[in-house]
Amino acid sequence: MMIERREMMKLTGGVFAAAAFPATAERRTAGPALDPSGPDTGPPVAGRASDVGSNLRANILATGLADELTIMSMPAGTDMIATSGFSAKGLGHAWYKLLDPVSDAADYAALSTPNTVQASGQGVWWFEMANSRRAVLAEPEPDAAAFGAIGDAVYNATTGLWSGTDNTSALQSWLDYCTYVGKCRGRIGPGAFLHTATLHGGYGDKFVTTNIVGAGPRYGGESNFTGTALVNNFSDRPAVNYAGQRNGSFKAISLIGSFFKYILESKVASVLVAPSFDDTVMRNWLPPTADPRALNRYSTYAGFTVDGFNDNRGAIYGTDPETGSAYTTYVTPTWPAWTGLAAGRGTKALSSGLTIDADFRGFGAAWIVHPGNTDGNGDFIEIIRAGVDYCVYGGSYCQSQGRNNRIGYLRGGTTFCAITTNRHGTRNGRLGGTIESCSFSGLMRLMEIHTISIVTSTIFQQVYIESGWQIGTCSGATSNEGEIVLASPTIDLGLLDKHGRGVPPFVWGHPTNALGTTAGLRIQSGSITDFPYVLDFRTTNLRLDGVSIGSSRLGTNGPATVPPFMAHVANATLSVTVPALNGRRTEHHFYAGMRDLSTGRFVGQFLIDTITQIMGTRETGLPIWCRGVQPAGTAPFEVVSGLPQPGLLHPTDLTVSSDTTQLAGDPDPIRLRLEGNIGANNAALFHFQGGVAGSVIRHDKSGTVFAIYHYDSAIGAFKARALNNYRLVGGRYQFFDGMVMDPTDTFSCYYSGFSTPTLPSFASFARDSAKVTAFQRGTGAPLDASEVADGDRIFVNPNIDTHLLHTQNLISALDLTAKTLELPAGAAGSATRQRIYGLFRAPPANL
Repeated sequence: MMIERREMMKLTGGVFAAAAFPATAERRTAGPALDPSGPDTGPPVAGRASDVGSNLRANILATGLADELTIMSMPAGTDMIATSGFSAKGLGHAWYKLLDPVSDAADYAALSTPNTVQASGQGVWWFEMANSRRAVLAEPEPDAAAFGAIGDAVYNATTGLWSGTDNTSALQSWLDYCTYVGKCRGRIGPGAFLHTATLHGGYGDKFVTTNIVGAGPRYGGESNFTGTALVNNFSDRPAVNYAGQRNGSFKAISLIGSFFKYILESKVASVLVAPSFDDTVMRNWLPPTADPRALNRYSTYAGFTVDGFNDNRGAIYGTDPETGSAYTTYVTPTWPAWTGLAAGRGTKALSSGLTIDADFRGFGAAWIVHPGNTDGNGDFIEIIRAGVDYCVYGGSYCQSQGRNNRIGYLRGGTTFCAITTNRHGTRNGRLGGTIESCSFSGLMRLMEIHTISIVTSTIFQQVYIESGWQIGTCSGATSNEGEIVLASPTIDLGLLDKHGRGVPPFVWGHPTNALGTTAGLRIQSGSITDFPYVLDFRTTNLRLDGVSIGSSRLGTNGPATVPPFMAHVANATLSVTVPALNGRRTEHHFYAGMRDLSTGRFVGQFLIDTITQIMGTRETGLPIWCRGVQPAGTAPFEVVSGLPQPGLLHPTDLTVSSDTTQLAGDPDPIRLRLEGNIGANNAALFHFQGGVAGSVIRHDKSGTVFAIYHYDSAIGAFKARALNNYRLVGGRYQFFDGMVMDPTDTFSCYYSGFSTPTLPSFASFARDSAKVTAFQRGTGAPLDASEVADGDRIFVNPNIDTHLLHTQNLISALDLTAKTLELPAGAAGSATRQRIYGLFRAPPANL
């Protein structure tokens, strides 16, 4: 049956039922002229105008399967062919134009030129017919099914493997056609398409454009959902690689990898159940059945790579510090002969401009930009509406020349790290763009960043993390760094201290340097909640603007000797809200102290009211340590810390042990216990620093913070609990970073005591003497003995412009009856009236 062109195009919008196309056909030579202005509901026929032109009565043959064309002899006068499918009826039906060896000599001959992409398409998208004519695909947006792809893959939940038709050859031919021949957008319909090797959009032999679109992401690739999924069972290469792209795209497709079953069944990144392995260690996420290279620096098993095989051929070398094994690369690729590329990896054309709109499940990384060992482009990469779950990494950027890489509407869950720029390839990636609306549930780290990534500010807008563990790490150093900005984040660190994970040394800092990272971090509004004891920010610049801080232990029943928020920085501005304090008595306050990061000197404290108050340093080199206040069960006492500077302690007889004992009134076990002796040479200093149960000491080498819960001043013995840098291993607690306590290690000691809820405003005393004449409010009204008690230590004159580094701020050994006090050595007693900034006394006995 011969059908006129317009009639054919009207049949179900160009999607033809198999029954409409018998294997044999008759030619129609006559018929009424059709109105060219009539409706045309079928697909456009781009590329066919040269054959059909304006002849609306062109002869089109409706025939059987494409692979039967080689045995057919087309009737004279046939212009085009419409098949009923590729190798099965209804799958891959398409239009073909006919080339004659005489009238179409040039195009005809080009198809069979040796070592060309055209020659490789014989039997796939063009066919040699019995009468020497050639049928050539003429679809404007060819479907992968027209190349033989069949989306029939089925997942076996027991084995974690997919089975079905191997579509590798068909899909690669489709990609090659769309990229190099038709130079058109390719479509792939619904279904799960199994492939057994990397699918390439371009080979890096030259700059190209590959535009692919599916029927929408297919959730998990599962059969009870619609959409398109590309699925695989390997782990030694990327699933899809685009190379040398200019304005390419990959849209509306799910990529499903082989890590899914292992990560799912291991219960990682969950607050509800314990994981089957330590999920705080990235390498543990590697399935035991996976290729050992699958989390390698240069060969991480990825759903999508950009220029994934581009590097100096044979120049990959070095040893992986995490495994001790030599670095390796992806499986050595063999390129099509027509590309002219030598086998293996090598320097090729690099991509610039690419849009990825896809979902990723079960990979070592969802996408990696330029994972090789050469630097280069890989800029203007846009990730939009992407979903990432059951992956080790989300997005990875590896090259320093990246510009304006944008991520928008990223969602995911059960992932180790969402974004990294220092894990793969040259490990100096640059984002240079904005991450908008990033939402994860079950995330160990938001980011692993190299400072070169933020020569210009990198902004995370509206980050939402439910059940997180760390904000992340930042390594490297440059002289012109910008800053990381988290705008309106909601960060719930509920994985901390759950199921043996413990608490890392910091929530943001350098992965190996205890002093922190040189890159700045700014958090604008938003909240950080559900952390157990301390938030340790180790960075030279921190700015918290209107951030709500909420510790899971900050409550009336929480341990009163624990500071819930700390920040070790060189320059800082702070504006925080402590929701747990709202609604309590107005005398409950929130304090922040400042410490010099290079010397450890604690140089001042600010008082923040119950709601929020902006506070910033007046000069550089002044870190901030904030400590929230809470009732200690014996109101009106409240916890404060950090005045006026730390003492450097050299304790002796140090031992560290795991301890599951619970202190009175504390819902948590001690976990990691430090015992020792302050030592004869330190006792006076420790006492001067306010050394009591409730003091905080910080291990200088590792930054581990300990809260002293027992101190025997007669013999100098103390016991302290670790507030960070601990985890549970084999039923016992140990330092998270593997630290070994050395007898020569030093500690910084900070004030930690209890103040009365109403502080006096001024202390008046005789000039050049230690005689107190009065305690007064700012109005001159006196205070009674219930507000100031014998033994209190008073911090006065908090003029941070002139007196930050002086010890005259501390008055000790106060005797209210005799109205005498002691000024420390070197203190100036010339002033007769000093403003009181803090008032400290020993904690209640029940602590």
